[in-house]
Amino acid sequence: MKEQAKTNWLESEEAERLREEAREKGLPESYQRMPQILKMHKSKRSIRTCSEDELLETLSNMGGNVTMVANHYEVSRTTIFNWLEKDDNLHMLEEIDESWNDVAEYQLNQKILSGNLEAIKFRLKTKAKKRGWFESTEHNITQVIKVQLESDGTEITTGPGEVDES
Repeated sequence: MKEQAKTNWLESEEAERLREEAREKGLPESYQRMPQILKMHKSKRSIRTCSEDELLETLSNMGGNVTMVANHYEVSRTTIFNWLEKDDNLHMLEEIDESWNDVAEYQLNQKILSGNLEAIKFRLKTKAKKRGWFESTEHNITQVIKVQLESDGTEITTGPGEVDES
């Protein structure tokens, strides 16, 4: 039920209005694509008045993107990193990143289960390399290349379909 409400809000007139405001203000495209972040952006609070939990929640809601958090609080990225180090929360970035990886893997798995061919190919190329699923690049040499080795002066000439060592 909560997931459906979130989806409905993302498709709502309010979300579209927030996206339009973001475009007009010239905010980064990532803000425009994620209206839930735009909603947070409208209700800015000073970093000085936020609790540690609120800052970590903002960081989590923005996918661990320090630049977006810094923009949200109108401070530099350095300020966010200093705050994380000072309160011994730098490890939280890794935890947030891992939790977003879990979300992404779940979404990918849902696409795979629904038969999405691109998702299936992506999974196989990244997780099934031992089974022979990988991308390779074929190089076609169309011109003759001549190389002289510094060590002994040997010249090697190669081109389409031939190798010649002189």
